Amino acid sequence: MNYPELLMKKTIRLVAILSGALVLGVMGSSFAGVAEQTGNSQQVSQQTDQPVGIPLPENQQGAMMRVMPVNGQLSVKLINQTGDPITYQIVEDTKPRFLSVDGEVNLTQLKMPLTLTFHRPNGGLISVNSQAMSDAGVLEVRLDNTSNLSADKNALVVEENGLVFVY
Repeated sequence: MNYPELLMKKTIRLVAILSGALVLGVMGSSFAGVAEQTGNSQQVSQQTDQPVGIPLPENQQGAMMRVMPVNGQLSVKLINQTGDPITYQIVEDTKPRFLSVDGEVNLTQLKMPLTLTFHRPNGGLISVNSQAMSDAGVLEVRLDNTSNLSADKNALVVEENGLVFVY
């Protein structure tokens, strides 16, 4: 597959994800966030209302895993192992942010549901490896490079019930 076709597929996928997130926002979800950054580590806080009547992704595909929130909140440790800088965003909460090569960010006090999008500015493919940490309410997300188009992912969604999906 040539680069223009790959870029078109990634753009279509990202537009679909963002459109779905916009629907979430229209249905009553409001987000507000604060961030502070120091070097490769960053902290992000989020407060949100619960959306109503949203179809669950588990009806569309299998969940990657389940995490257990603490007091309705989740922390996400995002680790960039792609070899390129990453642009990431919590949809409806933060503006796009950059994560340096080999950088890490701790996104804290996130209320669920949440949608985290990410992409490589050069259009490179990203695979996602997630695991619940031994600390309750913490999800580690490692972003790696891949050459497998079917493994390419651009978003992570955590539902209120803790089910984790990647798209």
